Amino acid sequence: LAELPGESAALAALADMASLNELQSGELAMVIHRSWWQVATEVVRRSHIENVKVDRDVRAAVLSVKQKCEEVVKYLDPNFLNAKLVQPSLQWGQNDSAIFITAKLSQRWNAPGALELLDPNVTFDRNFFGFTGTGEHSKNRYRYELAIPLFDRIIPERSKFSPASVGRVTATLAKAWTGRLWPRLQDHPEKKASNWHRDMDMQEKFADKNDQAYQAMSSAASCKAEAKVFCLSKEACVRDCQDCGRTTDVFDGACVGPPAAGPTALSFTDTDVAADKVSGVVSITRPKKEYDVDGYVVYWGAGNDKLPDAPSVAKVGVPAGKDAAQAKIEWEGPPPVTASHLVAYAYNSQGESSTRASAEAHDRIRPTSPPAGVQFEDTNAERGIIGGTITIQRAADETRVSGYEVYFAKGSGSKLRRISANAFVASAGTGTGE
Repeated sequence: LAELPGESAALAALADMASLNELQSGELAMVIHRSWWQVATEVVRRSHIENVKVDRDVRAAVLSVKQKCEEVVKYLDPNFLNAKLVQPSLQWGQNDSAIFITAKLSQRWNAPGALELLDPNVTFDRNFFGFTGTGEHSKNRYRYELAIPLFDRIIPERSKFSPASVGRVTATLAKAWTGRLWPRLQDHPEKKASNWHRDMDMQEKFADKNDQAYQAMSSAASCKAEAKVFCLSKEACVRDCQDCGRTTDVFDGACVGPPAAGPTALSFTDTDVAADKVSGVVSITRPKKEYDVDGYVVYWGAGNDKLPDAPSVAKVGVPAGKDAAQAKIEWEGPPPVTASHLVAYAYNSQGESSTRASAEAHDRIRPTSPPAGVQFEDTNAERGIIGGTITIQRAADETRVSGYEVYFAKGSGSKLRRISANAFVASAGTGTGE
């Protein structure tokens, strides 16, 4: 029917149809939107005869046409033609990883407003959130505009906007730096609107979690609003980066330099017991202030310092959330002769942090020489209790032996369960331990 020139041709085509089931999807709605009322009436009449369900499609299409007609009638009122500009009221709260905004389509939070935001246009930028749209209330048309220069950076691609309950919309802004609480929503205190308020119920909900975060005092955006630059190490706005003890360069409102803070802890265990291979996951505890950190890099080291000219063994970016940064290490060959630790640094485009974290790291190798023998006599006569001294004849070669573990076993076969870990820790050499 969509290709036919008019209603008469559509009526003729409908008469030639053996069944209404021949109608293609959407054709009935198209007929009503084109005001082909004779065709629409004939379809409804035949639907009763052929027992074909068309009521849902008919009602939806008629409602759509009705709404468009009512829209035209509204424009007869000259006041409706010119939409009134309204800045929506809002409430906001936060946890350590996101900002939560609920905006109401009215100028005051406790006043009635439009029930739905029409034609919304939403903007997420690193330091900005806003939206525009239209709505109707009490036979008046309104244009809603919200623009917020944010206190700190967000991650636009992880942020969300959606309708909420009637007359409200919500936004979740993903913070670029987690574990950091904003003192306010906007970059400068004077830019706060009178109809923006804290959501106290939400703050109470996140109180326990927020107690573990630190309270930010300044940011690159807030300092820029004061015509200053941000110094992370001081958590303050300064006149220039010389007052920050960093380089004199400024990038995106902040003093440029290597990360001000590095990892606070590091853990690693070699899970591959083959010789000349180190493999496992290194876990890096991140600093609270991660504002200028792009990622973390791990080196072989001695004590708390990396070895001179040592290549990196792992590199990982800053993960989302507060979890530790983790990287997989696959080192083929023996570790450097002087290496005793792994050392992790924070890094960015300007270099590596001066503070770092380290952990002992060795090539764990399965012992090649077993104990020469073991002797034991149960000296406890009480039923259900075994007690006595285990005598272990130590391995002939203890080069790679850290200690001995004792298990129950069936004969000389497979072990059943461990009695104790490190039952006897041997020093190098041979002999008998108890």
